[in-house]
Amino acid sequence: MKPITFERSVLALLIVYCLGLAWNLANWEKLSAGLDWRMIALALTIRFAFMGGLLFLFIRSRRAKKSDGKP
Repeated sequence: MKPITFERSVLALLIVYCLGLAWNLANWEKLSAGLDWRMIALALTIRFAFMGGLLFLFIRSRRAKKSDGKP
């Protein structure tokens, strides 16, 4: 069994976070009821910024692994 690496943990977190976002978007009517559009925009901006950060960490760890010469 392979050890859990930083790359795998970031990928798992990104997948879980994407599934959570998909669930929230599927239940959009319930979640956005009574909220101001500014709060919705702020929440989505924060969520996508966090997802972008996770994606950046994943890509950076893949590149660092390839530059080390490890498979």
